[in-house]
Amino acid sequence: SLIGVYYYIRIILYMWFYEPSAGTVEPVKKDFAFTAAVLSTIGIFVFGIFPQLVLKYISTIALL
Repeated sequence: SLIGVYYYIRIILYMWFYEPSAGTVEPVKKDFAFTAAVLSTIGIFVFGIFPQLVLKYISTIALL
């Protein structure tokens, strides 16, 4: 528990109390973000409508 507290408190400290680094940040390409959103949405609908297909695939992988 203490390791987890240390880890998460450190993230909060860096987010709120330290200045950002001087390096430049590359923006995320919009094409990638759109593709990721579409694939995630399709995956949610497939798993919601046909969960047996996904669960059967996972169970065959687990048996290997």
